[in-house]
Amino acid sequence: MTVLFRADRDAQIPSRTVSVACAVTVTDPAGIIGFTSTPTGVVVLDERENVIHSSPRNEQRWYSPLRYTRTLQDGAWVSELQPYSFPIDIPLDPNAPCPFLLDAVQWSMFALVAGQQKTVDVPFVPSKEWIELTAGLQILVEQATVSNGRYQYTIKVKYNRKKALYTMGSVIHVSPGEPAPPAVVMKMDILDAQGKPVQGQSGGAFGGGGSFSGSGDEVTGTTSGSGSCSACGTAATIRYTLGLQVGEKEIHFLLENVPVPRIWY
Repeated sequence: MTVLFRADRDAQIPSRTVSVACAVTVTDPAGIIGFTSTPTGVVVLDERENVIHSSPRNEQRWYSPLRYTRTLQDGAWVSELQPYSFPIDIPLDPNAPCPFLLDAVQWSMFALVAGQQKTVDVPFVPSKEWIELTAGLQILVEQATVSNGRYQYTIKVKYNRKKALYTMGSVIHVSPGEPAPPAVVMKMDILDAQGKPVQGQSGGAFGGGGSFSGSGDEVTGTTSGSGSCSACGTAATIRYTLGLQVGEKEIHFLLENVPVPRIWY
């Protein structure tokens, strides 16, 4: 946590703001699909426990996927979770004394979680028929090739957004009054013949993307990707990890006895 003080002395109406720079680290990613990186329902108390700032609760929520970086450690590639960083800006009354201390800074954030997970393995070969990953979500492998240490694939996707979401790392939006979809594709891995993810065994070049369009609740699209690495020539399986029984969980945060920097001007 870092506390900063800003003052706009040139404005027609002077303003002062205390900004609390925060970072939240997910220590156990099991079952977590996404996390909101914007605080909501902020309440701030000064040293006399007076409310000096409050903001309404935001019912629109955008869930960002968990963030990882890959580093080489002792000859092996390791994925590490990265924290969510965000500020809490607290406007102060320019005509009132600046508080020496914030007795409490309270706010909420939300996590999109899966009560259950399942994996579906699909052979890394073109498929003749649509394959159901879960109710309301099907795929068709159009292209799947392996040669000279490189793999490529093209996959058609169709789903009903009320039954499932195929996000693959995209931000998930949940509107007020609408429940989260019951199933979400959390990730896709390309496995070798021994069932190990090829991307986790070596460095290399990996890429992918997709495009989707919809009419009503029905969505269709195409995803494609490729990889080039020492283990990529053994690509044998496409593994989908799905989150089921998806729901939202509100997480409450509290910072106490936050000192306010003293700036004289």
